[in-house]
Amino acid sequence: MPWGPNTSTGACTGTSCWQDLNGDGVVQLNELSGTPTVSNSRFVNGVLTAAGNSIDPNAQIGRTREGVVGIQHELMPNFAVGVDYIYRKYDRGTTTYTIGYTPGSANGTLASLYTGPLTYTDPQSGISAPYYVICQGCSRPSGIGSISVTNPNYSVYNGVDISATKRFSNRWQMNTALTVQSNPQYYPATSATCVNPTGCNFINGFGNTSITNSSRYIFKASGSYVLPWDVNVAANYNLIDGQIRVESINGPGQVYGGTTGNISYTTLTFENAGTHRFPTTSVLDMSAQKSFKLRGGKETVKAMLDAFNVLNSNVPYYNSGQGINPYVSNNVDSAGFTQLQSIVPPRVFRIGFGLTF
Repeated sequence: MPWGPNTSTGACTGTSCWQDLNGDGVVQLNELSGTPTVSNSRFVNGVLTAAGNSIDPNAQIGRTREGVVGIQHELMPNFAVGVDYIYRKYDRGTTTYTIGYTPGSANGTLASLYTGPLTYTDPQSGISAPYYVICQGCSRPSGIGSISVTNPNYSVYNGVDISATKRFSNRWQMNTALTVQSNPQYYPATSATCVNPTGCNFINGFGNTSITNSSRYIFKASGSYVLPWDVNVAANYNLIDGQIRVESINGPGQVYGGTTGNISYTTLTFENAGTHRFPTTSVLDMSAQKSFKLRGGKETVKAMLDAFNVLNSNVPYYNSGQGINPYVSNNVDSAGFTQLQSIVPPRVFRIGFGLTF
């Protein structure tokens, strides 16, 4: 523990310090004088707490277990249907805990620190939501080392794919597929993700709140047909269930957070993941092409007409490429709750020409 500043020569200048009398660079009992001052961040109730970060030698890397079972049958020549069931479980990997608050320790469960739920009713929207506070006399981890251990969180994906395929014959072809899926996430009571249980009860075991796999269903269909005079027409259609929108309200602000300070609840979640979703996206694209052979086929001129979003769908959608949410805010108390920032691009026509020689 620190013993108050020495001069560059090692001499004591205060009432408590270490003076290296024999010059060996090792602290001896007879070289200490005065009353020591302790570090408030690490010396707690007479015990020197752990410092620094470490990794549990038993920590395990993330893994994915997958199983696929399917059947396909050709109903008639060049036309087949199929059904596949997909199961995936994502678990393990590492996560970081504050030392002394890891799973299995005395403070390794939420119930050991938090009490509640209490209920807060938002005066603006009238919506009520639960929240938790630190138990009286308890303290939250702060200012001490961390350790990386195996993550107890996991998620389970279940999906069914139903497909129909028509190989090219009689001047046309087609592919269709319907995927019905769910991917709930699970956070055990020892999870570092939900160290604070406020809001976690609305996510734990419910739909995945990330962009990945949060759509309950996806339908895709594409096909092409060769018209007379070798005019090729094609269409592609996508129907995608809206992404999850986790709505919130303004919270109570500062609440009791134990002996280490208050907890700030500026927003509160009040509903299960998947209760509200962004609108379903329905987009149809079409194209037509005609090739003209010149000089006995030595050169080819191709004329193309493409139409995107033929139905002119204008619903809000999650722009995954740019990470943009459809609305500025998901807080019902915010003006941005109904303020759009991303919608499906409007109908577009494109004319093109190509020359091959």
